[in-house]
Amino acid sequence: MKKFSICFVLILFTYPCAVFGQQAPSSTGEIYGTVYQQDLEQPVVTAQVRIVETNQRATTDQNGEFRFSNLPAGTYTLTASASDYRLPEDVVATVEPGETTQLKIYLEQIAVELSEVEVTGERAVPTVGRQSLGGAEIQRVPGSTGDALRALQALPSVGVANDFSGALYIRGGSDEDNLYYFDRVPIGYPYHFGGIVSSLSSEIIDRIDVYAGGYGAEFGVDSQAVIDIYSRNKNTDGFRTKLNLNVLYSEGLLEGKISDQGYWYFAGRRSYIDLFLGSLAFDSGEITAFPRFWDYQLKGGYELNDKHQLSLNIFASGDSFALKLDGEDVDQDFRGNVSFGSGFEGAGIHLRSRFTDRLTSFLSLTRSDFQFDVRAGPEISLTIDAPDYLLREDLTYTLNPKHQLETGVIFGFETGSAVGTGNRPPDEGEVDY
Repeated sequence: MKKFSICFVLILFTYPCAVFGQQAPSSTGEIYGTVYQQDLEQPVVTAQVRIVETNQRATTDQNGEFRFSNLPAGTYTLTASASDYRLPEDVVATVEPGETTQLKIYLEQIAVELSEVEVTGERAVPTVGRQSLGGAEIQRVPGSTGDALRALQALPSVGVANDFSGALYIRGGSDEDNLYYFDRVPIGYPYHFGGIVSSLSSEIIDRIDVYAGGYGAEFGVDSQAVIDIYSRNKNTDGFRTKLNLNVLYSEGLLEGKISDQGYWYFAGRRSYIDLFLGSLAFDSGEITAFPRFWDYQLKGGYELNDKHQLSLNIFASGDSFALKLDGEDVDQDFRGNVSFGSGFEGAGIHLRSRFTDRLTSFLSLTRSDFQFDVRAGPEISLTIDAPDYLLREDLTYTLNPKHQLETGVIFGFETGSAVGTGNRPPDEGEVDY
């Protein structure tokens, strides 16, 4: 009896331990899978996988793998998506309790078709010897400091005399052999003090055409090369201002719209060393007015209708300095005040017309004036005032996409004058000869 009791107690304590020591079977499972590109068997990274029934989402890793855990047993529908891929059909997976269901999902790569874009433009007429730089290119030319005319030395066969001058030497010719135009208005010499900086703001330049040879009859025959400069003839940004300050000068730009049919701009520049230094003495005298320069450009345009556009431009530039020479070593003819001044003025009114799809007209009436004044001592001086008036009409008729006829007419006259004074050199036999 005692032995039976002991066995009963052992069975009583052993049975619960056996029951509680066994692990209850899991009621959930998981889905583990990989997303591949169809045909290539390459993993698709960062693909989005979604279970439709639960809206659970997962993103594939760098191996294209994903995992959903703790899913109740049952049947699930999975979708997958990725940029430039599509899933041919949904994938159905069955989850068993305590099991891992492995899947391979294949995505089909698709070609992205963009809507058709049509780009049209006017083909530039090929011209022998012409090279062009756009306004955006001018700003990026290394070493030009954003100067419009200095940037031209980046073109073949165009150079400068030295690093301190921007005056252009084209195909071996002198800088004085070049002819300059700004918006169809002739410019005498578009530099300050012989080439330190050009007298036109780079902010307003649309493009510059350089004719190193073979230019048209509209430019005449008395020059080695032609530099034809065009400013912008539209404004798409509305009112805008810009200011630039450096050690040599300050410049500013104002521009805006005239309703929806027109535009305007004003650009100006001035050096300011003379504002800080009034005078400076040296052995033979003193500088009474330090070198200074200034320039401005003003332009406005308006579309009268679909066929006619009217524009007006005005610009000017000036350089000056003054000395007083009174040293003992100064020649008597130059003793006293010495002054220098030069500059130009220009203006033009232009009418651009498109009579038909083939016939266009460009009519301009311009005035330019080169001014020069040098005085040395009481008797030596040279004053030049050379206004020039031009009426220019260009007609263009397009025969076909490859051929066009160009003709035109230019009427011009100049009322310039040059006045000089000085001591007459002694003739042979005279005391001072």
